[in-house]
Amino acid sequence: MKIALINSKGGVGKTPLAFSIAKDLNLDLQTNDNSVVTQIYSKAAFKDPCELKDNCVYDFGGFVAAGVLKILDSCDFIIMPVTPKINSVFKACETFNQIKGHIKGRIIVLITDLVNQADLEVIVKALKEAGFGDNVEYFILKHSAAFENAISNAMSFTELYNQNGLSRSQYKSFCDHYNKILEFIKKGLR
Repeated sequence: MKIALINSKGGVGKTPLAFSIAKDLNLDLQTNDNSVVTQIYSKAAFKDPCELKDNCVYDFGGFVAAGVLKILDSCDFIIMPVTPKINSVFKACETFNQIKGHIKGRIIVLITDLVNQADLEVIVKALKEAGFGDNVEYFILKHSAAFENAISNAMSFTELYNQNGLSRSQYKSFCDHYNKILEFIKKGLR
């Protein structure tokens, strides 16, 4: 299984998502963006360029760098996190146009930091107008401290949720949405 997270816009949640998905699915993680994730996850490595490897999640930090397109060619899933901010949507469209010839697997648009449900419709409409086809799966992850807390506590979203009763209450809605993404990935590989 190979999963890539990509969007040329930084700050959309690629790293905490890549870290959590890798950890929760017991996969390796490679990043071409030198970040703290290599210090908090023993199966993470900084590689520039990243290397093609089975059972790996790729965190392509903010740009399409050398070797990225070759890896995208072989990914089972490409996940593109997008926030409701206009520049994030613009950068998602720009990134999609750069990589669309290299998408062989399933593409997931993950709308992160969603606060207003009306934003969802506007984002999906803008992405479809930019060329995102009907074969794209859309998921949401509402605004949550889980993005920051996953990295600062070296815990995946699932681990954060399972800490105690209070964390299960705090992260329930977020993790319900996150688990739908994990299930979609698992189902797509059967």
